Amino acid sequence: MNIAYQNEFAAALSKAQQSGPGVLSNDELLGFCRKAFGYFESHFLIDARPFFVELWWRIEARRIAGIRTKTEACRHIGCSLRWAEMVIAGTAKDSNKHKAKAMRKECEVSSRTEALTDSDYADAIARYADNKLEPVKSVEWGRFQEICTMLEQSFAQAAKGLHS
Repeated sequence: MNIAYQNEFAAALSKAQQSGPGVLSNDELLGFCRKAFGYFESHFLIDARPFFVELWWRIEARRIAGIRTKTEACRHIGCSLRWAEMVIAGTAKDSNKHKAKAMRKECEVSSRTEALTDSDYADAIARYADNKLEPVKSVEWGRFQEICTMLEQSFAQAAKGLHS
């Protein structure tokens, strides 16, 4: 990340914190959240939480013209709904690298572990598919639904083949 962007965001954050999220216009609030997402991808998110809480409140109160849902707001920001929910819950500060590492360890099979059951394999496949489809889900909901339908049909056909 370049220094100019860091300085620009630091100035925007300082100004926004002084005035508070409640006095920002809808466009300013969305713009700040968009900048926060771009800046905080690799940083702690504790400073952005009040702005996302304010954004959620305005969406629920139907105070932002042209944005009816939280998903639409996330599209404007450039983040997934899940990411924004984690910011609001205060869990977004957890590193995705640590989560990915834990997921890999969870899915790894060594000769010293006991054999995985069919249910274990199904869970691992579902987690993998969910992780891979997250970007599609947040940007193209219709396409995400199509892919899920195709996956469901494929698994149903595979299951029929096993029982034949």
